Amino acid sequence: MTDKPTISTPVSTVRVNESDPLRLQCTADGNPKPVVLWRRLSSEDVITKGPVYNIFKASRADTGTYTCTAINSLDTNGASVSIIVMVQCKLML
Repeated sequence: MTDKPTISTPVSTVRVNESDPLRLQCTADGNPKPVVLWRRLSSEDVITKGPVYNIFKASRADTGTYTCTAINSLDTNGASVSIIVMVQCKLML
């Protein structure tokens, strides 16, 4: 039996404090087993291959929309996650 890829992602928006780690998980099912790729929406370049994308120390530059894409020989399916990095401003007197 063959199945097109399906993706389940638990959230569509993630908030993370600046300097904290972040782990994004993309669960993909299908037969044949799909290959999972992570991309940033602003670029077509693949960030990482696999169901998990780790940001070890979040920065302002990480804010944006990321796409998880599952690909097998039958089809392609994708889901997006928006990352918002919460920056703590320092008051200077």
